[in-house]
Amino acid sequence: MAGKVITVFEHARLEVTESGPFTQRHFDAMVRYNQQHENRFFTPEYRRIKFNQHVGVIAVGGLTIEVLPKADGLEDEAKWQKALIQMLKVAHGLPLHEAGHAQLALRRTSVLEYFLRLFVEEVQRLVHQGLVKRYRKQAGVTIALKGRLDLPRHIRHNIVHKERFHVVHQVFDTDHLLHAILKKTLALVEDVTNDPITIGLAKDMKWAFDPVQEQRITAASFDRLRLDRKTKSYSDALMLAKLILLNYAPDVKGGRDHILSLLFDMNKLFELVVLRLLKRAAAERDSVVVLGQNTREFWNGQKIRPDILIEQNDVLQCIIDTKWKLPKDDRPADPDLKQMYVYNRQFGSAESVLLYPGNKAGTPRIEYDEDHTGRKDHGCSVRFIEMFDGEGGIQLEKVRTLLTDLVPPGIDHSAKVS
Repeated sequence: MAGKVITVFEHARLEVTESGPFTQRHFDAMVRYNQQHENRFFTPEYRRIKFNQHVGVIAVGGLTIEVLPKADGLEDEAKWQKALIQMLKVAHGLPLHEAGHAQLALRRTSVLEYFLRLFVEEVQRLVHQGLVKRYRKQAGVTIALKGRLDLPRHIRHNIVHKERFHVVHQVFDTDHLLHAILKKTLALVEDVTNDPITIGLAKDMKWAFDPVQEQRITAASFDRLRLDRKTKSYSDALMLAKLILLNYAPDVKGGRDHILSLLFDMNKLFELVVLRLLKRAAAERDSVVVLGQNTREFWNGQKIRPDILIEQNDVLQCIIDTKWKLPKDDRPADPDLKQMYVYNRQFGSAESVLLYPGNKAGTPRIEYDEDHTGRKDHGCSVRFIEMFDGEGGIQLEKVRTLLTDLVPPGIDHSAKVS
């Protein structure tokens, strides 16, 4: 399914060309898929696709389209490919290990192939350590009485065969939901991947799942899973299987151009990454706590919810609102400043921050004018954080520096707005 790879960046356009690689057939399949998902992933134009803030990969009809983020204006594919992988690792807890074939192959292939290889390697590890067996009930006809006799079916089917018994008994084997999920995902990977090593690994493990019966796998199937001490080693493989299976869309109308789409909203991804890294940095500090979205009633049933709150000694010190899209002329938009004013007033914070990616210097703190209560004791600043180094690796030290700037050690900005 996935052969040729095209790399574009967020907000770019991809034109249809008669000679390929992106043809009218690919365009039509992607438009159908986008319509099924409320047109959230891109905007169809005349014979071209305009991508938005969603990044990741789309595999369709022998073509893989890789949509990468960029925050520095430079279209460095290797850097932003690795940066995307690192962000997904931090934000979603995906098991993106540094070792193994998948990491070595990253720069020579697409992000999609990276995920597929990683899943196959996880399953290979499980097979080598031995697949977990579980008890399950099995009904059928036997020539020996074992388990519980299913009397109604026994009478119905064996009335003239006195030597047979219709029984329900327990079987201890590998045929259960965990392995049905892995088996189905392996088959999909073998169909989707264009990497011969990944195909070979998937085929080599088929024998281990031969006893496993096919099952219909949906999101509810994953919700039913409960891992225990024996099966906790399956968590990484299942996380990847869920990512792959639930984002596969058979093209029923077109019949042949099935789509595997792993797309992520960069606004939400950046927010999650900043939140998780700030929490990691705060864990190294006494009395500093970083909290995620905290909802509060605003007006007439409406609610407001800032991205990140930072507390020290149970007192709110700062509110952060992350913005992946860079501000025009490095100046915040008027609606954003108004939003931060409301956050300050509603949550009782003296300080709020609009945080953007990049290595630019922040702008001076904006002091809000007096309001009708006569108060003027809170403001908002614009800051930038250079999250990634030149190769796309996450710079945790930059996050530590940001936290130190916002909440200096030994300083308690405990003044609260009434």
